Amino acid sequence: MKNIEVVVAPELTSCYQAKGKLVVIIDVFRATTTIVTAMANGVKEVKTCLEVDEAIALKKQGYLVGGERDGVKVDGMDVDNSPLSFLDGKYADKKFAISTTNGTKAVETSLDANEIIIGTFANLTAVCEYIAQSDLDVLMVCAGWKGKMSTEDLMFAGAVIATLPEEYCSTDSADIAKSYFLKYALNYKDKLDTCEHAFRLKKLNKQENIDFCVEKDLYTIIPKYNAISKTFVL
Repeated sequence: MKNIEVVVAPELTSCYQAKGKLVVIIDVFRATTTIVTAMANGVKEVKTCLEVDEAIALKKQGYLVGGERDGVKVDGMDVDNSPLSFLDGKYADKKFAISTTNGTKAVETSLDANEIIIGTFANLTAVCEYIAQSDLDVLMVCAGWKGKMSTEDLMFAGAVIATLPEEYCSTDSADIAKSYFLKYALNYKDKLDTCEHAFRLKKLNKQENIDFCVEKDLYTIIPKYNAISKTFVL
């Protein structure tokens, strides 16, 4: 049987073993939703950067640069961490460098994995299908918020686990995520609209971002980490 586990924050990734596994990076509000949306609208590759300066330096190599700290666009960046910025396809064929408060840290802590993919509600079914066809054990790494658990990331992990076939070995973390999603499955959007991270975004007038980020199956793509280029590609 294949094993599936959930890490509630990247600071805890070292407590698990990513090596040899398929890692799913989850940052529903908003980094993984932004990455999926950007690539679905023509961005050809995405580089995640732990530090702001690293991302901004990539402008010299022709990268579009975006991201945030505490939800606010950083001075010197071209765009913020909003999936809505990419909907019109105006950045098609661009390379995109992104640095965020939590999501890019989740990538950094998972680099010894066999495979790394990007997951969010916007590509939920595609993620489930990709996991189901893989022979690897799965580690779902939630970005959380500054070392703490985030409802929206745990909810997405649970949605994936609830959709997968029963051939996966049950673990405590997977059972908790699945049970949490099933409790709110019929009204998960309402629950996520009132979670802590949603309130942070509401204070920044980002309700449209919240609404977009909780929509299921907007896209069928799977951004995958390329260890040679150190970027996410399709």
